[in-house]
Amino acid sequence: MKKGLIILGSIVILIVGYLFWYYTSSTDDEIHLLPKGFTGIVVIRFNAENGKEKQYEDGKRVYEIPANGILDTKFEYNEGVANFPEFYYLDKGKRIPIPSKYKIYSMQGGIADSDITNKGVDFESYLLCEEKNQDSLFMVRERMNVADAK
Repeated sequence: MKKGLIILGSIVILIVGYLFWYYTSSTDDEIHLLPKGFTGIVVIRFNAENGKEKQYEDGKRVYEIPANGILDTKFEYNEGVANFPEFYYLDKGKRIPIPSKYKIYSMQGGIADSDITNKGVDFESYLLCEEKNQDSLFMVRERMNVADAK
């Protein structure tokens, strides 16, 4: 009986230790560059065969979001704990702060199933908008299939 409790306790400690390591492991910080004036839904799809090449700056991932808000990248999904990403508008190659009336809302990530390829697609998504528009954009994003969006 005592030996069984020791084994069970050891297993629980290993599982808790692994989960702690998994969820607290550090990951790459990120810089998101959006077209000047962009507002709306941003979708980043990872491990894309024809995606944009990986780009780093000072050890941070750089995601240059196109005008349609959908970026396919060769980066893998960025799991773990990182600082909140940096967000900038890009105007003729120059980074400018995003006006304070716009905020980042509803950051989420996961796997979306493609209706076209029947494969799972790792993604990250968020809304960049004024507070008054976040609910309607959230509803649009919830209805869209981020794996197949164009």
